[in-house]
Amino acid sequence: MEPVRKKSYIMDTHVYKHLMKKYFKSPVLDLGSGKFFEKNVDYAIDLYDSSADGKCNFIKHDLDVKPYPLNKKFKTITCFRVVCILKNPKIMVEEAYRLLGNEGVFIINACIDREGWNNGVVNNSYPTKYNGLTEKKLTHMLTNQGFKIIGKYYNSILI
Repeated sequence: MEPVRKKSYIMDTHVYKHLMKKYFKSPVLDLGSGKFFEKNVDYAIDLYDSSADGKCNFIKHDLDVKPYPLNKKFKTITCFRVVCILKNPKIMVEEAYRLLGNEGVFIINACIDREGWNNGVVNNSYPTKYNGLTEKKLTHMLTNQGFKIIGKYYNSILI
C-alpha cells in the first residue's frame, strides 16, 4: 500500500495569509508560535516565546527535539518563519507529517530566496541564526517525507 501523500504549502507572507483564510480548519497546531501567533489556534509549540500561553493549549518544547509531546491529528499545521532558524529542520518536517491528518494541510512561511534564506524575522533575544536551508533542500526534505508538490511560483513552493 502506497503511503498517504499530504499537502504542504510554502510561501511568502501574502500567500501565507491567503492560504490561512482558505485552509484554516480546526484542530490547528502552530509550530514556533512566538509573536506571530495566529488567533483561533488550538495548540501551539514554542521554546523561546510564550505569547500563545493562555490563548490556546500552549506547549513549551524545542522544535529540534522529537517526539513533540502530542499524539493528536490536526487538520491544519502552521509554521511562520521558523524552519529557516531550526538546527535540524528535518525533525520539524517529520513531526509535522506525523501529526497531520490524511486530509490535512501544512502551511509554512519559509522566507525563501533562490540561494537560501532571507527576510526572516529574528528577535535578538533568541539564540538563533539562519541554517542555510535552501528551497531545493527543503523541497527534497518535504517530498522525501511524503508531502505532495502542487506547484511553484515567485518565492513560493506549493507542496
